[in-house]
Amino acid sequence: FSIDYFEPERLTGFSVSKVTPMNVSKKSLSIVFVNYRTYRLTRMCLEHIKKNLDLDRIEVIVVDNGSNDNSLAYLRSIHWIKLIERSPSISEHPVAAHGNGLDAALAEVSTPLMLVIHSDTLIHSADLITTLESEICSANVVAVGCVDQVHRPIYRKVARKIKQLYRPKRAK
Repeated sequence: FSIDYFEPERLTGFSVSKVTPMNVSKKSLSIVFVNYRTYRLTRMCLEHIKKNLDLDRIEVIVVDNGSNDNSLAYLRSIHWIKLIERSPSISEHPVAAHGNGLDAALAEVSTPLMLVIHSDTLIHSADLITTLESEICSANVVAVGCVDQVHRPIYRKVARKIKQLYRPKRAK
């Protein structure tokens, strides 16, 4: 992961303030992600969170975006997460559905800090959380996120480039 520092003097027309949740809990961080038919990835993601993090210090919010596979039944069986079940409309674009899922999760966050991940993110160490807490709480940090997938195999990189070449152009 990388932490980018924000320089307020470079922006005009924006104001930046710390988010103070309405229902502040004793937990310091919320981990949020959206699930859509990713049972195996979601299961691994949650297993890593439970194994490697202190669940007394974090809350985990998972939004299920209308999965019709066995991932929803699995999520319902996990009692240490906040599960939000959404039913996106048929006309809702997948990108919008993901964003709307994140909006639904944001409304449920009760901690001062939030980490948004994808269901294929595996957290191997609590050091990540400690670093995020200390760096985010320092001055001028606005957002933290992944810059790149470090271990993407070469065949996936090539396939992605080919797909981009043959993608139909959108009408403006």
